Amino acid sequence: MTALDSLSLMGYPKEDPDIKKALSWLVKNQLPNGLWKLTYFKKTVKTENSSVKSREGCLWLTLTISKIFKRLYRDNC
Repeated sequence: MTALDSLSLMGYPKEDPDIKKALSWLVKNQLPNGLWKLTYFKKTVKTENSSVKSREGCLWLTLTISKIFKRLYRDNC
């Protein structure tokens, strides 16, 4: 996600094939509630606050993705 964020900040267009592929993946993997999962692999370690940290992480990830979409599609608003 940080690479896509950096590329969007550097001015790479949404039409770039790699950016387009990443955006498509994000759209396909968005959860029904509008968020994205923090990880896409099975966690093996659980802590007593893991569900709270996971929820906060999902919210931060969703904010980052939303900022990327806004940056790349701001001309269409």
